Amino acid sequence: MSAQRDTHLVPSVLTAGLGGFLVLKGLSMPHPRGWSSSPGLFPIIIGGVLVLLALLLLAERRRLRARPAEAKTFPQAPINVKIIGAVCGSLALYILALHYLPYEPPTFVYLVLAMLAFGSRSAPSIFFAAIGFTLVISVLFTRVLGTLVPGNYSLLELIPY
Repeated sequence: MSAQRDTHLVPSVLTAGLGGFLVLKGLSMPHPRGWSSSPGLFPIIIGGVLVLLALLLLAERRRLRARPAEAKTFPQAPINVKIIGAVCGSLALYILALHYLPYEPPTFVYLVLAMLAFGSRSAPSIFFAAIGFTLVISVLFTRVLGTLVPGNYSLLELIPY
């Protein structure tokens, strides 16, 4: 496999590096009343997920390298600058919207737009994936961990439990 076609090594190393950096930064943040109130909790969770994804990329790379030589062909997809721009632009709008809106609506809209940008076309899959991820994160942070979600507040905070 040529270095030019090895599309798993560099992304996995960069992702692991970023994840490790976030975990270290999160660990160095103060946690006066336990981890649930710590500002470092979110970077630790995100960093841990990034490290896990990097390990999965490396495992996939190893699996691909173990295939017979005749099966080692990789599709060459052109870089689509419009999609990259759309995702980055919608990410910037998402971050801006979190300053003014509760967590759930901007997160749902961003996830739908991102899935559309990356080629998902099944409306039920897009809807259920976006709503499921948004609700799982909201419940995990507000109910299970008892901490804040990014943004002003969560709509779940308005529902007594």
